[in-house]
Amino acid sequence: MKQIAVLFSVFFLGVITIVSVMASGGRSNREMELADNLPAAVEETVSDLMEEKNYDITSENEMIADMVEDLSRKLDSNSDITVNIENIDVAKGLMSIKVVASYQHPNGKEGSVSCERTVVFNKLQDDPAELCRVRFLVDARTYRTCNVWPGDTVSAPSEPTVSGKTFDCWVDVEGNPVDFTQPVTQSQIYYAKYS
Repeated sequence: MKQIAVLFSVFFLGVITIVSVMASGGRSNREMELADNLPAAVEETVSDLMEEKNYDITSENEMIADMVEDLSRKLDSNSDITVNIENIDVAKGLMSIKVVASYQHPNGKEGSVSCERTVVFNKLQDDPAELCRVRFLVDARTYRTCNVWPGDTVSAPSEPTVSGKTFDCWVDVEGNPVDFTQPVTQSQIYYAKYS
């Protein structure tokens, strides 16, 4: 009987230890995911939004909605993501963003992690009339974007992986394989072709 009580106690302590490690490990993983991915995701999102939709920094609501949608895709997380605009300085072109990712621990309790980022809007950084924008799309979503000077070449990005499909090559709008040794003379969109 004494051995059964000891065995039960050891089993119970083992379960508590495993749940504690999973909860703290989950929080740590979410914090690292958010901290590692947020800066690039926010800057790419804001850049895409400003270039493609030409937002005025004062049209907050529509921009925030698009930003939350885009960030959710880029952070690749099953968390509920809340984006708060902490401060906007139109004169200096600054916007401070706080992102909070809420999730559920394996033990059922709610948890959240947050990260803050300040973004600088600088539409004059590169003259878009002089640069060629090359976009790589995978399943109608932007995989990579780069700006190159006319006459320069662009390198193929790493091969995208899609579950159940094998990557063949990048193709242009007409379905022709892209020759990355040829210089870019105008903005292009390339699509991932799978078999």
